Amino acid sequence: MRTSELADTITKLTIEGFKSIRKLEDFPLRALNVLIGANGAGKSNFVGFFRLLREMIEQRLELALKTTEGGADSCLYLGPKITREFAAKLSFGQNGYEFSLVPTLDNRLVFSEEAAIFFYDASGPCPVFLGSGHLESKLKKGKAGTEALDPLLRAQFDAYEAVSSWVVYHFHDTSLSASVRRPRALNDDEVFRPNAENLAPFLYRIQRTHPASYSRIRDVVRLAAPFFDDFNLRPMPTTPDMIQLEWRQRDSD
Repeated sequence: MRTSELADTITKLTIEGFKSIRKLEDFPLRALNVLIGANGAGKSNFVGFFRLLREMIEQRLELALKTTEGGADSCLYLGPKITREFAAKLSFGQNGYEFSLVPTLDNRLVFSEEAAIFFYDASGPCPVFLGSGHLESKLKKGKAGTEALDPLLRAQFDAYEAVSSWVVYHFHDTSLSASVRRPRALNDDEVFRPNAENLAPFLYRIQRTHPASYSRIRDVVRLAAPFFDDFNLRPMPTTPDMIQLEWRQRDSD
């Protein structure tokens, strides 16, 4: 997961009652966070929290529950009989955001509380309560330009801008049909895509514009895979405007 600006960088996270995460309290995070672990360790559910968070603040929570999450019950730790509330607190810069969601009888989630947090002065954090009983987040309703008129709206807007800037990269498909292995346009290199489908053109650009950074990337890959020698980054001979991810192993052509 990557955050774009220092002021937007997530520094601390608390999650309670989400999927396999019973309670994760004050977990420290930085601008760049890499999760590595065994199967079943909870990596996908941790990443899934941020994906659901993004859908939630964009007011697509109900759609996500119906199309990708399997309903509210599937989001709760051991189901609604064990977990009556899914809650989270996020800290970034001098601001924060927190919410709690409770399940309904028709397998939806409703906000029991939602708030943006900001530090107005030295007296400490000041919560901006956004209400309860709503089905979609109200965080997005803070608009740019209103912050000069109302510091409370500014806190709401700043919180939305921060959370919406976070990007989650999930590289889990390495099969022969995975997008990362398929040919990509050579100029598809401006933004690294969350599923790594444009890894080849992105690495190709870094290799030519920032060789020192490319060397660090290669060395880190070698730490995880000692047999790895280097990427073979080149336009495809038969289609020069396309590139496909290739690599070499040590002591092999």
